[in-house]
Amino acid sequence: EIMTMFAFTTDSAGFPMVTLNAMELDVHLFPVTKLQFEMFLAEPNPFADSWYETILGLNPRSSRGTGEQLERLFLTGILPDEAELFAGWLGDGLRLPTAAQWQAIYEHFKSVRRPASGWSQVRREVDPVAAECLDALSNRKDALLLSRLARLEGGVMEWVRGKRGWQLIGQPRPGFGNQLYCCRTLVTPTNVDRRSALCGFRLVREHKRRTPE
Repeated sequence: EIMTMFAFTTDSAGFPMVTLNAMELDVHLFPVTKLQFEMFLAEPNPFADSWYETILGLNPRSSRGTGEQLERLFLTGILPDEAELFAGWLGDGLRLPTAAQWQAIYEHFKSVRRPASGWSQVRREVDPVAAECLDALSNRKDALLLSRLARLEGGVMEWVRGKRGWQLIGQPRPGFGNQLYCCRTLVTPTNVDRRSALCGFRLVREHKRRTPE
């Protein structure tokens, strides 16, 4: 059965996160974008301009991800330790998900249809930059299910914490990169420090538990 339940919040940069009360966490609606990451780079940070030039050399910048170049919206070529620095800047307990969390999020999202109503409210409440990304993703014909809108399928490979340390999960669009396995299959990189245009990330935030009075 396809459900239409959808609750959302935002991160501190104003980008949308889906609230999953059953899992007691929030998760970014889509992989972290270049526009989102550039808010971090605009403030004091440990990265030199040459670092970002290297990143853009792997996956050129686009604010709209038009046509088949959807992946240009997302920040890829990043390493997990660098993604964690961005998570620390956003604060509020955001971090890379565990492999089990990512897989559970996917199982939920693939049974949720993108809500037909109330979408304008989400757009109004996010940062204007985030709204542009949201438009680019939600206007695509293949984005009817939340798993597709969120690009857990047809997106990028994403860094997660697995039993073997840093691992990758997800399934890029065939025109962007080849991944022979289904999007739920974990891939262990031969070298975690090797940059790839296919590799991005999204963050999760666990709900704070109330202490009994």
